[in-house]
Amino acid sequence: MPVGIILDLLGVLAGIACGCRIGKRLGAGLKESLVTTFGFCAVSIGISLIIRLQDLAPVVLSLILGTLAGELLHVEDRVNLLAEKGSLRMLGSSISEEYMQEFRSVAVLFCFSGPGLVGSLMEGFAGDHSLLFAKAVMDFFTAIIFSSRMGSMIAMLSAPQAVVLFGLFFCSRFLYPLFTPEMLGNFYAVGGAVTLMAGFNMLKVRKVRVLNVLPALVLVPVVTSFWLL
Repeated sequence: MPVGIILDLLGVLAGIACGCRIGKRLGAGLKESLVTTFGFCAVSIGISLIIRLQDLAPVVLSLILGTLAGELLHVEDRVNLLAEKGSLRMLGSSISEEYMQEFRSVAVLFCFSGPGLVGSLMEGFAGDHSLLFAKAVMDFFTAIIFSSRMGSMIAMLSAPQAVVLFGLFFCSRFLYPLFTPEMLGNFYAVGGAVTLMAGFNMLKVRKVRVLNVLPALVLVPVVTSFWLL
């Protein structure tokens, strides 16, 4: 059962409800401190996943090949374009460009973030809720911050978020019988690297186009299987 996904969705909705009520009382300094803390949390989660790796070489090769594939396919640009079209359909053209741009950013964060995608696959593969539980806590406070500025309209994003996360969960349930322990451990490690990159973005250590690294998650089981032949 996708307990982690359900909890994450509820965390977002609860955060929006709280943000609309008390968000205005939160100072800019507090919001900035929370974002910094989220970054360190993401880094910690990434490290905890990376240490599950079974073989370093396939993980490194998958990350390199995945990044090359993501850049050549312009994965991040395509996701941003999808978010832009979805935002226009949800909000209409009467909304200000500034609001629309922030709405798109929130859409990518909630629906296509590295921790969310990796966490949904982890839950489907092995019933591991840990990453999604941690994400639910962070998303609760993130939703408070954004809804304090944008209002309850961002609750509409819970629908596409549910479609993406549940879709990955059910797909991974079909794929799980094909995974060996080595493939699963290396998958966790690649997911940890993606989460670590997301944390670096939050901390503004270095801007990483995280979505362009996501093809590595698809490649790592294949690379691992060939590496062990």
